[in-house]
Amino acid sequence: MDKPEWVTNEPEWLADCRAVTQCAHDLIEGRKGVIESARVLRRLAYKVRDEWDTDFVFFRGIDSESDHLPVGGERQHWSAPRLEREDEKIRAYEDERR
Repeated sequence: MDKPEWVTNEPEWLADCRAVTQCAHDLIEGRKGVIESARVLRRLAYKVRDEWDTDFVFFRGIDSESDHLPVGGERQHWSAPRLEREDEKIRAYEDERR
């Protein structure tokens, strides 16, 4: 990808682009789930100013639809019995989207 004209900090932009690529690889290779990846990609889409790209829009939709589900670091704030119930929902949702 060529550097867009709006980029004023090329090293930061390149790091953000690498983060997008790494997140996609982590998702494809199963190191991250669909929901967790969607949350990361939503934030990165704005950083690289490509939030209307169809792929980023797709992941923004996943993030929006699943924002009530505990993934990543927020899981530490949930009780074990509740996580068990939510994990079933997470698995079903991610299987649908994968």
